[in-house]
Amino acid sequence: MRVKLGLNLLICFFAVIFFSSSHLINAQPGNEYTWDDGYRTYKVWIQSEYIMEFDSSPGNSNIKSKDHGAELVSKKGKIRLWKIKKSELRESLSKGKVPPSLKGKGKFSPVFSDSKDGKGLLRALPGGMIIYFQENWSLDQVNQFAESNGLKVLVKMKVIGNAYAFRTNSGLSALLTANQLRAKSGVLAAFPDWWVDVYPR
Repeated sequence: MRVKLGLNLLICFFAVIFFSSSHLINAQPGNEYTWDDGYRTYKVWIQSEYIMEFDSSPGNSNIKSKDHGAELVSKKGKIRLWKIKKSELRESLSKGKVPPSLKGKGKFSPVFSDSKDGKGLLRALPGGMIIYFQENWSLDQVNQFAESNGLKVLVKMKVIGNAYAFRTNSGLSALLTANQLRAKSGVLAAFPDWWVDVYPR
């Protein structure tokens, strides 16, 4: 219950509310991935027609420069959801990869859905990871863990449990890294700091 409560608090804290699930009714589901909150394993499916752009500049987008037919589905501040038209870009996204033409052009993530048909809760990976450690782990032990795994501690989370936030790259690598680290000694749970689309039911 401790880890699950912490996860619920994190989802509420990091969620961005700005568009409904209806935007992805016609999404084409792609590869399946899993993540774990310490109590159960969840499945997510890549929506290869879509890409999330974080930290975009007002009036300027690298997406449009690489795909003139891209459609802006929704935006909130510096966060934009795009529907991709170009087949080469969709092919990369279907594999969970940011298209090579966008590398170094900003912060991007594939878009995932909690349901295979694309109508479920939407998620993206802006970068960052949360790890819950055993209660008796000290800050020194956490720092040693971070150093040995090439991580940087950002902050101790103000949630129930011994949880810390770590820096990671945006995109699928954040999920894959978390899945690798959750099997390490002393780790109770490890999952990416999901951007979550919370919409009214």
